[in-house]
Amino acid sequence: MSMPERFAQTGWQRLSTGAPVLEDATAALDCQISNIVEIGTHQVMFCDVQNIKLYPAASGLVYHQRRYYRLEPAVRAN
Repeated sequence: MSMPERFAQTGWQRLSTGAPVLEDATAALDCQISNIVEIGTHQVMFCDVQNIKLYPAASGLVYHQRRYYRLEPAVRAN
């Protein structure tokens, strides 16, 4: 399967900076790169967040100590 075919399977939208993001992403940071620093064999990008897209009802996934953990949505008390 070609790369365009892989990404055609789901919906995409553009954020305010023009960056592509999956429509059903749990969260997305829309950033402008402000600086790139060479550190060893890597480039570290520092960014200014322009916008944040959140779906608070969605659960998240975290990788910690070689395991994945599901984060459940927060429940707000009234």
